[in-house]
Amino acid sequence: MPLDPYLADKVALVADVTREEALNADEALWDRFNKVFNDNRPYAQPEVNIREESVEGFDGLRVRVYTPSTGVRPGRQAFVWAHGGGFVAGTLDDHEADTVSRDLCARADVVVVSVDYPLANGSTVRYPTLHRALAEAFRWTLRNAAELGVDADTVVLGGASAGGNLTVAATMELRDNGERVPARLILVYPALSATFTTDEQHEKLMAGVPPLFRFEQEAIGSIFHTYAAGETDTPYLSFENMASLGELPPMLVILSEYDDLRPPAEAVLARAEQDGLRIERYLAHGVLHGHLSMLPLLPETRSTLDRMTDYLRR
Repeated sequence: MPLDPYLADKVALVADVTREEALNADEALWDRFNKVFNDNRPYAQPEVNIREESVEGFDGLRVRVYTPSTGVRPGRQAFVWAHGGGFVAGTLDDHEADTVSRDLCARADVVVVSVDYPLANGSTVRYPTLHRALAEAFRWTLRNAAELGVDADTVVLGGASAGGNLTVAATMELRDNGERVPARLILVYPALSATFTTDEQHEKLMAGVPPLFRFEQEAIGSIFHTYAAGETDTPYLSFENMASLGELPPMLVILSEYDDLRPPAEAVLARAEQDGLRIERYLAHGVLHGHLSMLPLLPETRSTLDRMTDYLRR
């Protein structure tokens, strides 16, 4: 379907950007890009209880805990959530972190643990630091299950974009270490492959999308290269050739229609399904990669949160 009209008007702000400019974006161009996802329309956020905690055992790691306004109640489900940002950006205050966490906490009646994982800098903060931070936040949730009022056997792990990548990586390493893994996963427009794949139908769909919103090989490669920072032993980074994905927990996967990360993710997931993985899918029509960065006033942002809420309530 056509791009959502609200998004189409926003995207027009950077329609004049060339492919070369997109690949070599300076600070001013990134400011223009960020304005596309700067959704400041009036919106009443749900009322929930919020506090921040430091995670022992992982220097500098913190989480923001969202508890329903009715207070702690034993036996709730917990949802550990990782925002996106290409491994190098994103904060706990972004819509993709804070608005998502508030909404799911209130509507699904779950405790949400939003993870402020360290951001890759291409040198000192690099693979495998980020997914190990997420794994440690998951362990922290298990250790503190009684205090949080949650059932440790039902903890769900999830993430958006790069956070979806980290979700899979953390789960696989936990599994391979013989540790407890999440009961289920939620992946939203996940970055699962460092290899760009496309076809004629996808290119026709993306023809009107400005270069600044394309994730072709040079852009995807740069994102993964920054996180790897020269590290060559990266078994939990790009999953296009990864074996045993079928052994992961059941998952909900939500993809954006206008997203270059969708075709490679679909290929990874199709192979995992052949290996026996149980996947529920939802395609968010008419939206770009990153639509959870918009307020739930955007219809497909609301629909995505509806799907996540329904999955968490089961």
